[in-house]
Amino acid sequence: MIRRNACIVASNILQQSEHTPLRERLLAISQDPDEPAIVRSAATAAVSDCSGS
Repeated sequence: MIRRNACIVASNILQQSEHTPLRERLLAISQDPDEPAIVRSAATAAVSDCSGS
């Protein structure tokens, strides 16, 4: 749950500024099959939010 919450916080940071390493890390998390589904989902949403999708 902490990692999911961290993805949400990261999304909020990316809404305010472009932080490429943070965005890249979220993208990696969103595609990592070793991460729990809830964490991958939060990371996917964060990446989508910051890219305007």
